[in-house]
Amino acid sequence: MLTAPPYRLTSHYAKLRLSIVEGESTNMNEGNRTLGDIMNPNLVTAMEDDTVATVADLMWRGDGKADYSQIPLKNSQGATKYVATWKSIAVGFIYKKDEEAVFEEEAHIFQKDSPVEEATEAIANSGYVLVMDGEELVGIVTYTDLLMSK
Repeated sequence: MLTAPPYRLTSHYAKLRLSIVEGESTNMNEGNRTLGDIMNPNLVTAMEDDTVATVADLMWRGDGKADYSQIPLKNSQGATKYVATWKSIAVGFIYKKDEEAVFEEEAHIFQKDSPVEEATEAIANSGYVLVMDGEELVGIVTYTDLLMSK
């Protein structure tokens, strides 16, 4: 039997997105909080040259506690410039142009000390931002993190 979707949560996401896009206050930035204050530091990462199957396995199985919508991709020097999303994984499976590489998207990257309000438009458009401390990847902020930080 199918159950109704959680309309309250869906409605809250829609209101959050609308507020962000229209530039209205969401009361989530009280006290000039930074991305470092609300980020999730528990990251699962993959390598840029990992296969679509490998990254999909990380994304959907994660650490056994959660599924992930985004997986940051590191290059051979450990730098993060790209991210695999559920959409890029789907494109990889559909087109299979290169089974040896993930179809990545350029990552939305902000520094840890950036005010939350500076990243809200990027979060509204992509669903996430990666958080760096200098050159080191230290966290991620998603729609969920914005909602939980209220």
